[in-house]
Amino acid sequence: MTKTAASAVTPIDATPSSGNDTVQVLATIRRMRTHPGTDIPPEEEVHEIQSALLVFRCTACHGEAVLSQLVFLPPDERVRLLRTKVAMPGSGFRTDQVGERIEAFRFFARRSPS
Repeated sequence: MTKTAASAVTPIDATPSSGNDTVQVLATIRRMRTHPGTDIPPEEEVHEIQSALLVFRCTACHGEAVLSQLVFLPPDERVRLLRTKVAMPGSGFRTDQVGERIEAFRFFARRSPS
């Protein structure tokens, strides 16, 4: 399965690379499945775990209220705000991570009640 910047899900058997947070998260989940006694859900549920972990990284600087507001913004506004974070000094947020974060917030926006 191929991944575009902000629309598709990365397969769980993708190979980790230094700049791709999604693939690193999936590699961690795949490795966790090998531990005895773990109850890691099937692949179709892994996207939820992946999205939660990517959004969780935002909690280093932002509280629940800010993240909740971001989920409920119109998609174009959400994209604009996430892209401005890249330009902020010290944000630790790279250009190559924007698509992954957009998809993570889009996932929660689809699951949230209107």
